[in-house]
Amino acid sequence: MQEELRQKFEYRDGMLFYKTVFTNRTKLNSRAGYLSKEGYRVIRHFDKLYKEHRLIWIFHFGEIPKGIQIDHIDLDKSNNRIENLRLATRSQNRGNLIAYKNTTSGLKGVHFHKRQNKWTASIQKENVSKHLGSFDTKVEASEAYKQAALELFGEFANY
Repeated sequence: MQEELRQKFEYRDGMLFYKTVFTNRTKLNSRAGYLSKEGYRVIRHFDKLYKEHRLIWIFHFGEIPKGIQIDHIDLDKSNNRIENLRLATRSQNRGNLIAYKNTTSGLKGVHFHKRQNKWTASIQKENVSKHLGSFDTKVEASEAYKQAALELFGEFANY
C-alpha cells in the first residue's frame, strides 16, 4: 500500500495532495479528502475511506501493525505532520486525551464526591479503573492523577 500511496499522493507539511488525476472530481495538486464531522481529514483510497493521518503514517513508514493506532502528540486532529504522529496502543492513545468538558473539576481524572465532601482521583487503563484516593483539595487529587498517569502511560501521559 505504501508504494501505491507514493504514486498517488505527494506529502507536503502534514497534508496529502494528488499527484495524478483519477476522476473528474480530483484535480492535480489539490488537497486530498474532506473534513469529517469528527474533525479528521478523510481520504478515499481504492473505494475505502481512511483518516489522513493513517495514510501519512503508511506513506512514510509502511503498514500499521494490527491493533495499533496513530496518536496526535499535540492532540490537534488537523496537525498531521509526521513529527506529530506516533504509534500507540488504544490505552496509550486514551492516556493522551484531555479532560472531558463536563468534568466537575475541570481536571482530568478528578471529581468531587459529595457524600465524602472530598475530591477523588481515579485513572483508567485497558478498561480497568483504579481509585487513587480522596483529597481535601482538587490540586492534591490532580497531583495523584498526574503521578499515576506518568507511571501508567509514560510519554503518552496527558493531564
